[in-house]
Amino acid sequence: MRSLKLQDGTFAPQALIVTIYMMIKDLLARPDEQTRAKRQALSAFVIRVLSAGFAYLSQIFLARLLGQFEYGIFAYVWIWVIIVGHITCFGFNESVIRFVPRYLQRGQLERLAGYLHFSQLATFFASLMIAIAGMALLYLFEDVVTDHYVLPLFLAAICVPLFALTDMQEGVARGFDWVGTALIPPYLLRPVLLILGVAAALWWGAPATATTALAVAIVTTFLTLLVQMAMVRRQIADETPLPSQRRYSPALWLRAALPLILVDSFDLLQTYADLFVLNLYVPPDQLAIYFATARTVALVSFIHFAVSATALQKFSAYQASGAKDKLHSFAHATTRWTFWPALAATALILVLGYPLLWMFGGNFTAGYPLMFILALGFVLHATSGQAEFLLTMLGHQDKVMVVLLATLFANLVLNFALVPAFGLYGAAAATAATLTLKGLIFSRLARRVTGIETLLFRLPPSNAR
Repeated sequence: MRSLKLQDGTFAPQALIVTIYMMIKDLLARPDEQTRAKRQALSAFVIRVLSAGFAYLSQIFLARLLGQFEYGIFAYVWIWVIIVGHITCFGFNESVIRFVPRYLQRGQLERLAGYLHFSQLATFFASLMIAIAGMALLYLFEDVVTDHYVLPLFLAAICVPLFALTDMQEGVARGFDWVGTALIPPYLLRPVLLILGVAAALWWGAPATATTALAVAIVTTFLTLLVQMAMVRRQIADETPLPSQRRYSPALWLRAALPLILVDSFDLLQTYADLFVLNLYVPPDQLAIYFATARTVALVSFIHFAVSATALQKFSAYQASGAKDKLHSFAHATTRWTFWPALAATALILVLGYPLLWMFGGNFTAGYPLMFILALGFVLHATSGQAEFLLTMLGHQDKVMVVLLATLFANLVLNFALVPAFGLYGAAAATAATLTLKGLIFSRLARRVTGIETLLFRLPPSNAR
């Protein structure tokens, strides 16, 4: 029990109860800045839980309708849509969360108008050019790609600009601290439309293939983009009307955004490195089992995302205003908001894991033992709180990039060492080890560079100010 004892003298179960009690008490008390942030984090969490439920149901739905083999193809190709779509924002989807609060804080609305215009145009043209280049490469090297991946990858390339622009709109909304506008369209509306769209397509006689699902995904992503753009523009017009005259600082914006391309690339490649390596050694039906298992355990990470949805804007705002004490206190709070709910969610997922995997299909329950390996990695990573995002928002993205590159290399080495011998278990072990390593490095780096402690068991008592 000694390892579970925290600095304030309480044990982990007691600390969990105390933390939950204090959060509820604060939510019902005076609406100070940190309380408002908790409410926003809670709102983000509720939205993310709902969206995770619909997204998870959509995956079960697709696995049941498409079958294990076609579902494995869809899952693998959709990962490429996520990665390329996110990267082709060229870092603007992240840097916008820094620049919007900064320009609002300083009253520089003309620069804000210029930044929003420039960043969205850059995202559109960059994603379009990369999508065209991807389709050209597929055409030229079609013989190299496995037959059942060719057409789905073409459709994925079409979807990339739509996905990138949706990601950019999410970043804009998060920059303004509009959690609902940021999260509801991509994480709630899109999976619902995907479920309805695939059902309609199959009802009209379309084949139950990954190609059909990806064609529907193009339409649903486009509709989601239109809805989110309309929401963002309306809220800007209502709450922060921007002047018609724009001021541009492209050199400054590119210097801030371009390093984030590498950060995003390394982070996303690390997230899906296990699936890339597995695809070299196992057929799509085995890949489908691992993907379903990993997606189930990854529900825990939505807590981390929900906290970051409000934390990123607050980190940037406190830094811009010079409120160091508030920044430290808020960073400490986000670690507790991240870890304890993640621990509880992990326990729940492990209890329900077998029936959840069975919902995908009888064969998918073979992935249940993998859940315990992956869950350990997610829990240990959660002890570092929001260290990575804290560093990024405070302008240390170059250091974040180095860490992500190093841990990506470690992840690939571990996967190539373990997957050939241990298959799915090797991939799970490599992922868990890398998650743990990444969290520890980021928390140590945040303490050294910013002076802010983010590691759970080194935090001061929650009532310390």
